Order: sequence, then C-alpha cells, then structure tokens
Amino acid sequence: MHKRDLRKQFLQKRLELSPGAVAVMNDKIAGFFMELIDRHPSMKTVHIFLPIASMGEVDTWPVIHRLWQKGLRVAVPVADHEKIALSSWLLTPQTKLHEGRWGVPEPEKSVRIHDNEIDMVVLPLLAFDRRGYRVGYGKGYYDNFLRLLHHDPLKAGLSFWPPVEKIDDVHEKDVKMDYCITPEGIISF
Repeated sequence: MHKRDLRKQFLQKRLELSPGAVAVMNDKIAGFFMELIDRHPSMKTVHIFLPIASMGEVDTWPVIHRLWQKGLRVAVPVADHEKIALSSWLLTPQTKLHEGRWGVPEPEKSVRIHDNEIDMVVLPLLAFDRRGYRVGYGKGYYDNFLRLLHHDPLKAGLSFWPPVEKIDDVHEKDVKMDYCITPEGIISF
C-alpha cells in the first residue's frame, strides 16, 4: 500500500479504539519498551515524542515515567516548522509544557540536549512494514532529524498494530527503524 492510503486507514483505526483498549495496549507497549531498554544497559538518554491526544497516539507518558525511575534522561522534540526540523530538549518531572503547533506538547523552558548525547530515538508512527519503514504524518520531521544526526542512535517505533507487508512508496530519504514495539512484543529489523 501507499503511505497516503496507510495514513488514512490507520489514523481512522486509531481514532476508533475504545479508551479501555487503548489503556491495555499502552500498558503492554510500555512493558515491552522497558524490556528493550534493559537489553541496552549503557543507555543514558532517550529522545521520545510526547503524544498528541487528539490524534490517538500511543501514550508515551508511562514510558517516560519508567525511564525517569530507572535514572535515564528524557529528551523531547521541539519543532522548527520553517526548516522542517527537530531539536531535543530535556524533560524532567518539573518541566512545564505548552501546546505547540498541531497540538504537540513542547517544553516551555528547558535545557538543549545535543544530538550526540542521544542513545535512542522513539518515533511516532501510524503504520510500519516488515522491513522497518514507517508511515508518519507526512511532513518528514523525524526523517530529517535522523539523517542530520552525527551518529546512529537506536531507532524504535511504537505501534498499536503489527506491520503491514510492505510500504510501496518508500523514499530514499526514509530512515528505517531498528525496532518497533507493539502490544504483542518487540519486533527487530
């Protein structure tokens, strides 16, 4: 399938989920995510998206709280909409957030995290395929961000559903994930 069709189909599926089903899936995803973290004991800083509630995204807050409990640093993205770029900013329990463009929560005042400090980037997605390619919202923020990093951190997506067979219109600038975590487990690419 093409990204445009997958985007439409999976956004609709996500918005049709009941709150109870979402809560169960979020809890399973958080548990498997922490299993992945435990496989990488040298991990210090995780860059993770903050969920857009109106889009029914995987709730990353349970993961963030577990990362803090393990003593890991959490970085979150702030978007530069003119450059279609992301930067990373420290998130602590005391960080105040405001709603940015498109309803994305962003820190009001924080400390910039340099790209070379990031050990893992957690990616939002609508769908993904068996090869590790993902379908996001179509703007390219995360692919741009990942291509510009001076090192190669682990890349993990979070999805309510298993992979589709193949995304037909993968672009040469699309960056593959290393892992995707679903309510069924950890998928490695």
